[in-house]
Amino acid sequence: MLTLGTAIGGICKTHNPRDALRFVREAGFRAVELSDKNENAPLVLTYADIKDFEYVSFHAPTFPYANDPASRELLQRIEKIHDIRPLDCVVFHPDTVRDLSIFLHATFPVAFENMDWRKATHRTVEDMQRLMDYDSRFKFVLDLNHVHTNDDTLALGKKFYDALGSRLTEIHLSGFAGLHEPLFQTKQDTIINLIQDFSVPIILEGTGAPEELLPERLYVEHTAQEIIRRRAHMTRHTKKPS
Repeated sequence: MLTLGTAIGGICKTHNPRDALRFVREAGFRAVELSDKNENAPLVLTYADIKDFEYVSFHAPTFPYANDPASRELLQRIEKIHDIRPLDCVVFHPDTVRDLSIFLHATFPVAFENMDWRKATHRTVEDMQRLMDYDSRFKFVLDLNHVHTNDDTLALGKKFYDALGSRLTEIHLSGFAGLHEPLFQTKQDTIINLIQDFSVPIILEGTGAPEELLPERLYVEHTAQEIIRRRAHMTRHTKKPS
């Protein structure tokens, strides 16, 4: 069964977070990724805003995290959301982190995502492996759009699964036509096909307007189900007779 959700960051550029969450619920999503990307404007929510979601993750602000007061204040803001409703995953961009030790005493589950082609670091399996080796509790978020920007053959996706599949806690999924675009528009089913295990929660990152939410959910759900059926059919027909 798919755990399919969407990020609200794009919609929050033009709507407040409570309205964004309402749009997400109305589009039929049971999972969501919250966003607090502005370190100067804390996300303010109540339990009622997120209680209906079965899975809630959180995309932390991009920030030069270090063992310092400013970083500790940001993590305390996330802990306040975590106290309202335990977060299933908190995602950080690793390329700006200056000191990983700041995360060692976090009360929430810490995860890092692979970066896109524009970033100087954490685009490769080797960089992400070193990061995961720092602490066995760190989890991995596989951003398939970022995979595509670094390797249009998509072989990098399999390499990430082979190396870090056991640490995988969430998938970020969107099309790529320049940045993060809806898959129902780009029709890049090969990106969806990179997913090896559809039981891992999937967060859609391509939508930036409320009217895009439902068509994106329906398109990804339909495509994922077709992939799952095709793989099951191939498995049945490749089994050797006993």
